[in-house]
Amino acid sequence: MELKWLLFNGVDGEQLKPEEIAGIPGSINGIKPEAIEFADGIYKGRKISGTVPAQGVFFSEFSLEEETVLPMGFGGCYFYRVFLNGELILDRSENGNKPYFPPRTENFIVPGFCRKGKNLLVVILKSVPEEPLCLAFKIMKEYPWQKCVPSVDNFSQLLDLSCYPAEGTPERKYACKLIQNGVLMMRNTVFNPYAADGEIEREKAEALGREYPILYFYDKALDRIINEIPTAVPQEDEIFFWHLYNMGYVIKSQWGTFGLDLNHRRAIELAPYVDFLLTTHNHHDHYDLPLFRAVSAENKKVISNFYPAAGFHRPPAELEMGAIRIVTQENDHNSALRKFVTSYYITFPNGCTVFATGDSRDVTQLDPPGKVDIFIPHPRVGLSVPEAVDKFHPGAVLYSHMLEMRHTPPTPWYAVPYDLLDEERKGVAEKGSAALAPLWGEKLVWSASVKRFI
Repeated sequence: MELKWLLFNGVDGEQLKPEEIAGIPGSINGIKPEAIEFADGIYKGRKISGTVPAQGVFFSEFSLEEETVLPMGFGGCYFYRVFLNGELILDRSENGNKPYFPPRTENFIVPGFCRKGKNLLVVILKSVPEEPLCLAFKIMKEYPWQKCVPSVDNFSQLLDLSCYPAEGTPERKYACKLIQNGVLMMRNTVFNPYAADGEIEREKAEALGREYPILYFYDKALDRIINEIPTAVPQEDEIFFWHLYNMGYVIKSQWGTFGLDLNHRRAIELAPYVDFLLTTHNHHDHYDLPLFRAVSAENKKVISNFYPAAGFHRPPAELEMGAIRIVTQENDHNSALRKFVTSYYITFPNGCTVFATGDSRDVTQLDPPGKVDIFIPHPRVGLSVPEAVDKFHPGAVLYSHMLEMRHTPPTPWYAVPYDLLDEERKGVAEKGSAALAPLWGEKLVWSASVKRFI
């Protein structure tokens, strides 16, 4: 879907009130609009000499036959705000397009909740002296919003299944769309205080779950795991994986049960079931402080590079947790957070190996000391999963950090939708590695003898 754009070049958009604009004006302060074209998703304006920054206001008006969610990719040079139908959906007015330059359409992806009928996009952009206006824009992919409407009943039906639908089935696609659309309804201004309150009153939590059904699913996925862990008995050949949320997993074997990057508003309830914790880095979507404290109080180790308790260490290191061996390394999260992330290479006595890399961004830094059965990466923090697959050929990839709700709008959207990775996952599968995207509350069983999930 291509949109047509008009630019009021030289207009200071800070004077405007986008929430009051119903359509494209004929002129602003005597300046008439000019039609502009994007080349490969980028518009580059004319340079202006002198000390005055380039500035302007971009408008695009379009119509849709039904209510739709459009993921919109933006980049800009440098400071900009984006409004859809008068609502602020992206604000880069303070930090500009950091950390990205030159601007690209993939820099900041936000979901546009579009109406049936006419919709209006407004971008207010200001550059710096000697630099032209530059705007990147692309509709990444259309979502059939009305085909799969999140509700408590729909999520209850999914949770009531003894096993979630298998990968590649129509039922799996429906479940993914259900979760994805639920997250697209979420705002971090709702989720963050909710997630921070592990003792929220039951009535209030249930009311929020009815208003935002994805919160109902988020909570009940934890209940599903807690109900299954005590009675699940892995055979010597098996390793059980439960996906909690974001990059969080509970992993159970005959040699112990542990948590990896567990984050949930009620994560403390998992304390009795884990023998130790592994945490890749000090970002709140990868750990839970009440859980740390509860596990430490039971004299069990919290293994991390930042929490001051038994288990604190600086990689590289070789650790032994009973019969489970763990090799740790340090990796960069981004250009500013160097040696910030701990990767874990985990070996079980039955020969199964897990390589969990958290928010590591650089394939060249990933150096597992042996073969990799199961690779757990973040696919949208700069890391190329296909390059990693070419490097160490894992048996399976568990795509994680999908649809993480702390980063939903109004801040930049890093909640990666399932279907934005469809093509990449197909490519990884063609290389010989199973490419899975576990759902919250899902249990996976790895067989060490056949070296695959069964």
